Amino acid sequence: MHNPLYAVARRRIVGIQQLIEWLLCQDIPYPNIRDALIRNQKEFNKQMAELVDARASATPATFAQLISTALAQVQDGLKPLETLQRACNHDAAFEIQAPLLRLIRACLTSKHRLILYYEWHPSPRTWTYPGQISKDYVWVGMPIVESQNPLVVPLAAHEIAHNIWNPKAPQIQTMLSNVTKTLGDVMMSSPFRSRILNELGIDDPANSLNQADLFLSPLALASYSASRQLQELFCDTFAICVFGTSYLNAYRYLLEPNAGPRSIEYPKNSDRIKFQSEAASEIGLTVPAGYEASFYEADDYAHDQKQLLLLDIADLTVARHWKEVSAFANLVARQAHIHCEDWIRVHRHELAFFKEGRPAIGSINLPTIIDAAWTRYNDLLNDTDLKAEELTKQNSHLFEITLKTLEVFELEQTITGTKL
Repeated sequence: MHNPLYAVARRRIVGIQQLIEWLLCQDIPYPNIRDALIRNQKEFNKQMAELVDARASATPATFAQLISTALAQVQDGLKPLETLQRACNHDAAFEIQAPLLRLIRACLTSKHRLILYYEWHPSPRTWTYPGQISKDYVWVGMPIVESQNPLVVPLAAHEIAHNIWNPKAPQIQTMLSNVTKTLGDVMMSSPFRSRILNELGIDDPANSLNQADLFLSPLALASYSASRQLQELFCDTFAICVFGTSYLNAYRYLLEPNAGPRSIEYPKNSDRIKFQSEAASEIGLTVPAGYEASFYEADDYAHDQKQLLLLDIADLTVARHWKEVSAFANLVARQAHIHCEDWIRVHRHELAFFKEGRPAIGSINLPTIIDAAWTRYNDLLNDTDLKAEELTKQNSHLFEITLKTLEVFELEQTITGTKL
């Protein structure tokens, strides 16, 4: 008798293989997409061969397990394929792909590849997909409504930083261990200890926090929130280190006022904006006027009193450790030789080209191009003589010549032998 799930698994793998073949026949805009598709294709071809061999030789129990694994892998494989299909959108600004790839390889390894895609989501995102499809790949998703706007590029640096943050790295492990200790200290302090006893029924929170399986503890949310908040602050600071004030401009442009329920994975808006401003000031950057006043505080109505208690504990712990994380972000940017302090005081001649309405030549790097574009954008925004229609026209032209400048920059890098 045929195993009915074998026919299902085989049909689904064949469906995946056909989908990959179809995608490979499309006009793929840059090689990294094709490489990812071919890698995925090889994985599913191997899986099909193993399944066919197992049908003839494996025990019924082993065969059933292989079928179950195959079905799970097919399900896991659909999401990255959907993303790769979106990455083939030719309306996107692929001029930023190569400069961003240079940034990624400076921070990670020369083998890393970028999958840049645009999606129906209001803010940038990054994904880590299971299996071989994600190995050595950085996936950066940008909002489709800004697909022709290069001024949002600094936000991609935040997403890249998520791929740099590795909880298994010794320095990060040490930081997270210190965070756990601070969480225990905060929980044992007044008034949190009595609140934890009254609301959660735990009389020794420090011991509960250090139990073997923390995620079985009612205190797990505080630990998870603190570690995730610090990762977000690392990503913010790294992006500021690389793109300077342009990151703050891009962040405000895309995310203000950002009202709504607070996520446990992010600091409160007021804290996050304060930390960003301090990180910028510490490396000599001028925070845009009115920056902190540009954002609303997110509501806490989505959380009950127990969650709010644990978030208060996480927030206080984060405030005690964020400078440690900020210093680490600065170190990473300096070691990769992409820190904005290397160029921020240099005259950025791209601005002169942009004022003349033409693409720049001889650019220093990706951040200087975007920095000059933001300066020009803000100048236009503050020009009270420009009518709304003319401002829109001028901004569209600025976006075009900025993208063309990125294209020229990449050509210049190729001519001078700067390896990608």
